[in-house]
Amino acid sequence: MMSLTPRGPGALRGLPYSAIAPCAISRKHRIPGHLQRLLWRWVMRVMLMFAVACPSPQGTTAGAPHGAEDWCGGHGLPESKCTVCNPELTEGFKAAGDWCDEHGFPESACPVCNPVTRPGSAPPAAAHTADPADWCGGHGLPESKCTVCNPQLTEGFKAAGDWCDEHGFPESACPVCNPIAPPGSTAASPASAADWCGEHGLPESKCTLCNPELIDGFKAAGDWCAEHSLPESACPICNPVAPPEGVKAWVPGTRIRFRTAELEATVGIQTTLATHGTLQMGVQATGQITFDEDRVAEVRAPSSGVVRELRAGLGDTVSAGQALVVVESSDVGELRGRLSGAIERRRTAEANLRRRTELQDAGVSSPRELELASQEATAAASEVRAAEAALHATGASGQGSSGRYRLSSPLPGTVIRRSAVLGRAVSASDMLVLVADTSRMWAMLDVHEEDLSHVHIGQAVTMAVDGVPDQTFDGVVTWVAAEVDARTRTVSVRAALDNPDGRLRAQQFGRATIGGSTNEQVISVPREAVQRLDDGHVVFVRAGLGLYEPRAVDLGPRVGNHVAVQGPVEAGESIVTTGAFLLKTELRKDAIGAGCCEIEEPEH
Repeated sequence: MMSLTPRGPGALRGLPYSAIAPCAISRKHRIPGHLQRLLWRWVMRVMLMFAVACPSPQGTTAGAPHGAEDWCGGHGLPESKCTVCNPELTEGFKAAGDWCDEHGFPESACPVCNPVTRPGSAPPAAAHTADPADWCGGHGLPESKCTVCNPQLTEGFKAAGDWCDEHGFPESACPVCNPIAPPGSTAASPASAADWCGEHGLPESKCTLCNPELIDGFKAAGDWCAEHSLPESACPICNPVAPPEGVKAWVPGTRIRFRTAELEATVGIQTTLATHGTLQMGVQATGQITFDEDRVAEVRAPSSGVVRELRAGLGDTVSAGQALVVVESSDVGELRGRLSGAIERRRTAEANLRRRTELQDAGVSSPRELELASQEATAAASEVRAAEAALHATGASGQGSSGRYRLSSPLPGTVIRRSAVLGRAVSASDMLVLVADTSRMWAMLDVHEEDLSHVHIGQAVTMAVDGVPDQTFDGVVTWVAAEVDARTRTVSVRAALDNPDGRLRAQQFGRATIGGSTNEQVISVPREAVQRLDDGHVVFVRAGLGLYEPRAVDLGPRVGNHVAVQGPVEAGESIVTTGAFLLKTELRKDAIGAGCCEIEEPEH
């Protein structure tokens, strides 16, 4: 057996673990490779402890190169100084004054303050370049380090400590953690307007669709996206390059041409004619008729009992205070009995007070007796008032000795619902009669969020209701909700509508126009024809067989399914409805279009 004499970290720094492990173990009993690596780490830690306690051998410096085996690829410094992987070394470095408090590493090898060059690596300036012959365009790193294409290299990089567990690549060339620019790439520099292919959305100098003679060069350099047939470094789908400032997706005069008439038919483009005429200005909204909640009343029994009489039926017109239902309640009978007793006690107490007063005047009764009689009379009167209040709360009067009482209508109107039935037991939670004044109804309208700025309280409303085709109803906006429905993105608006003849009924649906009583001559198109592009809106005009032109437009008021447009659109032109979104994707190079069209730039 051979033994090692520690002489500081420099003594073993340049030796691979395969040269150290046999020094401590007989060749006859060599242990597996992974155990040798563990043994090597242990040896290095022991050597570092000696190095901290003892001065370094003559000629060694902190900046001396380190062996490839003494390297922590995960943190970018020598393994013998990595206090993240070896926290037991921390106190030693701190005691020696070699410590970076800011980053938690030894100061002499802090990857941020004093980065140490990786053993065998190229200078930093060359670290971001790649050999065209040694480049994997599919994964964005040198072919010699691509462990996806060459999985047999994995163990070697792991053994050297150069491994990114998160992404499964060597740490020194991980496309995510330490990306290397493709050979000959100029992606770091912004594209210029003069070198820009607006048709395909990448620099003209890299557009192999317009310049197919460039294909072989990019393939030879390993900069090629086989999926989309464009250079990998500027592929508009995999690695999109931002257009130069001032370059838009299209310019006026641009045309979109389908490659064949069969393709146009397959896509299913549909058009309609732009129209010129009058549109009734105003905000369009759908809504539902409800009762005016300020003119509706629910009649309930304040105390439990049994229905004994019905004084009004469904559809009857009633006045305020008119009796609707008679209910018999044991609670009411008990309260009336208490009231009768309280009234008798009050009468007796008042008579006693009068007698004591007369006796006091005659000098027969004492002042104390008069005071007690007055107190009894006051208490009796209070008891009567309490019994009367309890009866009033039930809606019953103090007349009679039975438990029957009437339920009356609180307002004039029509009996809309009646659940009361003779002999039915009812409680305070049961609604017996619903009375509503239908001379005025509410329309609860759903207004689109983008139209809300055109709606305010006091505006005139005209509403057409399903089931009443020959009449419209006029009213005014009385309330606008303070919130937008998160699901429908609409705002509730309430309008009060006059209903003198009772033709409006609750739960009817209808369509309303808010404001805008004047008409105006405009060009209008279906709403589905308008597409948002860049910072504005466009419509697509059919200029010929398989040929379409985008036209920039400004939007005006909307009426139903149509919207007024201002721009280079004439009445009678064919406007694309179905398929407009597809044509928009052909103009936008940051989206994946159908690939069935060609973009024709305007002639200058």
